[in-house]
Amino acid sequence: MPPVEANSSREIALRWLLALGAFATLIFFFSPAWSAFHLWSRVPALTGMIEVRRGASVLEQVAHLGAAISDPLHAAIPWRLLFPFAGRTT
Repeated sequence: MPPVEANSSREIALRWLLALGAFATLIFFFSPAWSAFHLWSRVPALTGMIEVRRGASVLEQVAHLGAAISDPLHAAIPWRLLFPFAGRTT
């Protein structure tokens, strides 16, 4: 019978591999169009995209933590304080 420690370390490695695969799949299929954020300042037509509007609202929240968001579609952003807080501390 093989040692228990070898099996558990292999199982942990397989779980990490599975978690990284799931993370990569989610990022690939469900991530917003990062090129839209990159081109946002140069192409005014992109301001209508929902991802760009959400990003602009988060940046507005980072600049003025606790202020009201001007975009009514993203009015829930002030309740999500992780990214604005991280933006203020870095």
